[in-house]
Amino acid sequence: MKRIITLLLIVSVAFSLIGCNLFGAANVYDRYELDAEGNEIRVQVMHAPGNKSEIWVERYHNKDGWLEREINYDTDATGRIASEILFRENGSRITTKTYFNNMAEYSVEEFDENDVLISAHNYRNERLVSIEEFYPSGARYKLTDYTDDQADVRIWTYSENGDSYTLFSSWSEFENLTEELDFYVGNERVKTEMKITTRDGEFVAHYVDEYRNEQIVKTTHYDEDGNVYDVVEHH
Repeated sequence: MKRIITLLLIVSVAFSLIGCNLFGAANVYDRYELDAEGNEIRVQVMHAPGNKSEIWVERYHNKDGWLEREINYDTDATGRIASEILFRENGSRITTKTYFNNMAEYSVEEFDENDVLISAHNYRNERLVSIEEFYPSGARYKLTDYTDDQADVRIWTYSENGDSYTLFSSWSEFENLTEELDFYVGNERVKTEMKITTRDGEFVAHYVDEYRNEQIVKTTHYDEDGNVYDVVEHH
């Protein structure tokens, strides 16, 4: 794992340094292939020094000459892909797919046209387990988690400066379906909203608890139309 990450970092840094073109090295050659439309395309290949059969990186250029795709290989397992990168015509990344441990565990990162990270979809055993979404600043905006055995989904939504967040959870219990939305300031919960229905969608309960120092100080009850019908102050 560390070898994979190290290789990716080396390649990434080398590409970004002005005047330092890793693909100008002696252990690089070009090969030519046909794309799906029959057009000849150039593939830049980096291999282990003195061993052309041990390929490290392949860079695929389209018929117009611009880089479309890059494949990085695991240096500890010849032929096993470590990551795949898709590019736009302006050189920014579309997606980066990185594999961990085996080909069934991977992450797909998405980028906008300015090469700013938008989201990361994480898979385990080829099953989606979480989605991370980001502000343009790079701060996490949302985390959606599907791995909790007790909940169908958990969604954390964060403020950009990190001073508050919400946590949405949904789960089924007996004949009812429950949705819970918790509001936090820092690490302190200030409010919880609960909505409960039957499996057929019939209204059971809807209320909001307000907290101070993790103690409930007020509960507001709503009817199925969202109208307040009872407010209880806790002392």
